[in-house]
Amino acid sequence: MVDDVKGSERHAPIDAKTRDSLSPVWDMSQERVFIENLLNQQFSFFLVVFSIVLAGALNSRAQFHLQIVLSMGSVVIVLM
Repeated sequence: MVDDVKGSERHAPIDAKTRDSLSPVWDMSQERVFIENLLNQQFSFFLVVFSIVLAGALNSRAQFHLQIVLSMGSVVIVLM
């Protein structure tokens, strides 16, 4: 049985450095790196916003201000 399908091309495997120097190729490895970086940035931003909301809640002097800070903070965090 013939292994080669008519019209298909076989490419020799190349290392990552050579691949990156050639035309841009989007593969699963680059997709994974992109998604991991995006998730890391979003989680870091979430932690900063959560810390600001928590600091604002701890520094509020009146019950009304505490409710406003926690309400607005929870809305922003849920939207994130």
